[in-house]
Amino acid sequence: MITKGGSTIIGPDSRYVADPVFEDPCIIYAELELDRITEGHLVLGIDGHYSRPDIFHLEVNEEPQRNVTFERGEQGS
Repeated sequence: MITKGGSTIIGPDSRYVADPVFEDPCIIYAELELDRITEGHLVLGIDGHYSRPDIFHLEVNEEPQRNVTFERGEQGS
């Protein structure tokens, strides 16, 4: 299903701040309460019970890396 538009603004509590707009061209405006941003961090703890260690793994390489590397060999088939 292809739809046109659907632009919206969603608050940190996952509720609509501005309802989605389909079909009609428009600019969406909303007033945001910046003090509520921390609420979003409390709702979804990605390292807590929502995490899926059986699927996702985060590894940080702290060693300096080169911006560009060249490799020789066969390209994918």
